[in-house]
Amino acid sequence: MTPYLSIQRKNDLILFIIFLVGVLSGGCASLPESKGGNDFQKQYRAYQGYVRAGYGALNKKRYIEAIDHYSKAIEISPFVASNYYYRGLA
Repeated sequence: MTPYLSIQRKNDLILFIIFLVGVLSGGCASLPESKGGNDFQKQYRAYQGYVRAGYGALNKKRYIEAIDHYSKAIEISPFVASNYYYRGLA
C-alpha cells in the first residue's frame, strides 16, 4: 500500500474541502447579487407572460396585439431571436 493519494482522491478531497468551506461560510446567500433575485424573477415572469400572450394572440390572428406583446418581450430580453421572428410573422 502506497502512502500517496491518487490524483482522483486528491481531486475529491479538494472538492470536498471547497464544499465544506462554502457551507460553513454561509454559501452564496451572503453575496449581494443574490438579494436582487426577486427583481430578476419578476422580470423573467413578465417576459414569459408577454411571449405566451404574443403566441396566443398570433394563433388567434390578433396581429397588432401579438406585435405589442412581442415588442414588450424584446424590450426585456433583446437577445432572443425567436421573438423578432414571431413579431415579424405578426
